Amino acid sequence: MNYAKAVEAEISHITSKLVEVGLCADQNWPSVRTANHEDGQISIVGIDEVDSLSFALKNVEYQETYEELKRRRCYNFSMVDGGLVQLMYRFQKNALISHTVGFWPSPDLLDFQNNAEVYQEDVLYSEVIERNIVVAPLRIDFDPQNFREYHHPRTHLTIGQFKNCRIPVSAPFTPYQFMNLVLRAFYNTAFNSYCATLTPKAPHFEECITAFEQSFPHLRSCV
Repeated sequence: MNYAKAVEAEISHITSKLVEVGLCADQNWPSVRTANHEDGQISIVGIDEVDSLSFALKNVEYQETYEELKRRRCYNFSMVDGGLVQLMYRFQKNALISHTVGFWPSPDLLDFQNNAEVYQEDVLYSEVIERNIVVAPLRIDFDPQNFREYHHPRTHLTIGQFKNCRIPVSAPFTPYQFMNLVLRAFYNTAFNSYCATLTPKAPHFEECITAFEQSFPHLRSCV
């Protein structure tokens, strides 16, 4: 199996489904391209002409980071409430060498305020326009190159923009696993009503968490 192609197919399936049910307002279809690496050629599954999202963790306000991501179109899809989803994977010799999957909620509700009555009448959007929501981005990285047990797990979850927040994760996340997490946590009504038919297209990745890391609170990737 070509794992890069399988991941690309899974992202395309998710994108089509989100567009179909009206949760996706804008999208960049995934692509697979090759690039040179110090150890040979790699296959990149992600967004055309976007190689790195590291600027998003620099010391700037969240509003500025979000606007820069939006300006550069650094997302696979933009949700109806302005939330941005990023799915980027790198493979070498058909093995996953890194990934970044992230969800960046909109820092305000301006997109809704122009047409509030439309959203308030539709159960699909009932949860994402609550006024008491405090937004915080979340990101899961598979980064074995910088592994340090517990301090920098091979796969880890970062909440907010805290650079030292690295919660251990049992294994790399497939696009399906990550979107299942995002939809259930942040768009639960819509997920139960419209998105439960999402199906995985790519195989799960192998576990990479250590026994020591499992002795602390951690996140499991299986769905």
